[in-house]
Amino acid sequence: MSKSLRTGGCLCGAVRYSVAGALRPVVMCHCTQCRRMTGHVMAATAARRADFHLVSECELKWYTASNEARRGFCARCGSTLFWEGVGRDYISIAAGSLDESRGPHDRLPYLRRRQG
Repeated sequence: MSKSLRTGGCLCGAVRYSVAGALRPVVMCHCTQCRRMTGHVMAATAARRADFHLVSECELKWYTASNEARRGFCARCGSTLFWEGVGRDYISIAAGSLDESRGPHDRLPYLRRRQG
């Protein structure tokens, strides 16, 4: 787990966040909601809520997907960003939204990053 400051955001840059604490290793979810939200599987890391900070949230929208969780996305560019469970002390973060090209998602060797 990384303990350095990490940043990320959506494709258009309208939603930005930072994480000052450790990130959980990336997990993959292929439940029906994750598949429909992303068009594939959801690759997500997570951070404690106390370590997570929204830097810019003007276009952040939340969709209440069930009584148990809501999902955050950018209303401008449509980027999938967050999953937040009711009563949880952490927020799941789409691994691909992290700025740094090296990080927790590198632990998945079958995922290849494209330039551009």
